Amino acid sequence: MISASIALALLLASPSCAQEKVIEESIQGLKNPDKDIRRKAGWTLCFKAAHAKAAVPALREALKDSERDVRLICAIALTRIDPSIVEPTMDLLIEALNAEHELWHRENAACTLSLTGKKAKPALAALIKALGAPLADPAKDRDGAEATVRLWVFSSVSLGNLGADAKDAVPALKKLADLEEKAVGGQNTAEAKKTAREALDKILGKDR
Repeated sequence: MISASIALALLLASPSCAQEKVIEESIQGLKNPDKDIRRKAGWTLCFKAAHAKAAVPALREALKDSERDVRLICAIALTRIDPSIVEPTMDLLIEALNAEHELWHRENAACTLSLTGKKAKPALAALIKALGAPLADPAKDRDGAEATVRLWVFSSVSLGNLGADAKDAVPALKKLADLEEKAVGGQNTAEAKKTAREALDKILGKDR
């Protein structure tokens, strides 16, 4: 007999019928002539990554989409679903990470790269660049300021995962670790400072 706690865990780990329907509709959406529908489908699969393995073939095909935005989103979604699939998406992930005026893409690309461990090495230069992203005035652009803090956090995690291979990132990480601590909307630079210090420990060793 299965205990209530095990049954609950199995339920939470399994996609519901509603989730399966959303995923299937999104897979079909990737083939829609309307680029906005394809874009939405890509983001939906990204956010449903834990249960979207069935979308992998369609997302691979969508990497060749005629629309740049759709290609970038689908690259993020594909590697988010399966972090071992990084070789075919790396160029697009780097492009998203370097998109200076598209913080949504930058943040999500950095988040996805943080899941890939050592395989993120080709993105080293772009990750270092991301640490220098300017912080917007939260009073004027709260969403942008919060996204920038998350970009710093995810980029630091990705660089820390590279260990000694990320020594070129040390100056940028030290600068971030010394940043003034302050609230930024719903975020706080303290989290970015913490992840920068943790990355430095992984790159240089804790006895640095």
